[in-house]
Amino acid sequence: MAAALHPSVVSMDEAFVVGGKMTAEELRAAVEAHGIKGIVQLAEWPEPLGKDLSAAAGVGSAFSAVPAEDGFSAGAADGACKAIADAERPTLVLCASGARASAAVSIFQAREHHTTPQDAVADGIARNLRWADMAVLRHWVVTGIQAEESRRLAAVHASLRRVSEDLFAGGTMSAEELRAAVSTSGVRTVIQLVPFPEPYGESLRDALPEDVATEFVPAGPPSSEYSAEAAARAIAKVQAAAKPVLVVCVSGNRAEALADMASAEAEGLNATQLAERATAAGRVWPTRDVVAEWVKVTLPAE
Repeated sequence: MAAALHPSVVSMDEAFVVGGKMTAEELRAAVEAHGIKGIVQLAEWPEPLGKDLSAAAGVGSAFSAVPAEDGFSAGAADGACKAIADAERPTLVLCASGARASAAVSIFQAREHHTTPQDAVADGIARNLRWADMAVLRHWVVTGIQAEESRRLAAVHASLRRVSEDLFAGGTMSAEELRAAVSTSGVRTVIQLVPFPEPYGESLRDALPEDVATEFVPAGPPSSEYSAEAAARAIAKVQAAAKPVLVVCVSGNRAEALADMASAEAEGLNATQLAERATAAGRVWPTRDVVAEWVKVTLPAE
C-alpha cells in the first residue's frame, strides 16, 4: 500500500512543491504524486536520510543549508535560490516544517519576476503560505528579495538604490544609464534636483522614454541653498508625482535624503527618528553634515 502524502506537502504552482521532514516512504509518495524531477533540501534530516535524499527519492537532490540560527541571511537566500535555479522542474523544496521552503521559493520567484518585497509579502498572505505568518521568515523574504534587487540596481549605476516601496534615488548618470535605471526600477517619474552635464542641463526629457514624466526641482547647490523651502517644494513634487519616483542629484545622497524626507512626512516621523532609521538602513546622508542639517531644518525636531 502506497504511503499517504505527508501533511506538510503543499503545491505552490506547477513548478514547485514544498514540504517538511518525512519518512522515505512519504518522500517517494510526494515525488510520485507530483511528478517531481528535482529536490532541494534546506535542512538536514535525521539519519539515514541526512543531507542526501536522492537515493530515497529516486530523483536528483541538492542540499543548501538555510540555518535558522544565522537569522536567515541574504547569503542563505542566495544559496537556496541557486540550488532551486539548478534543480529540474517540477521541484520539491524541503526543510523541517515546510515554512522556510515556501519562503525560499517565494524569494526565488520574486527575484525571477522582479517582484517587490511588498508585493511578495502580500502574495504570501493572500495565498496563505506558511512563512507569511512568521515574522522572522517574512523578514527573510524581504531581505532576500532586496539583496538581489540592490545588485540589479547597482549593476545599472553604483548610486542607484531603492529608498522605499515607491521611491528610488540616484546620482548623475549617462542617458543610457538613466534609461536602464528607469527600465530596471519601473519608475514613472524622474525628479531632478541638480542640473545634469550637457546636453541635458535642467531637463532630462530627451534622455527618458515618452511615458516617463520628468521635473527639475532645484534643491541644494548649485541651483539653490539647502533650505527648508527648497526641500518642501521638492517633497511636494515627489508626493504628487506618479509612482514609482526616481530622485536624482549628483552623488545620490541628497536625492536619498529628499526621498527619505518625503516618506517621513507621510509617516509623521521627525528629523531624529528619520536619521536613526536612515543610519540603521546604511544610508550615507546622515554622515554628510550639510545634508543631515538640511533634514534637521526641514522636519520637526521632535
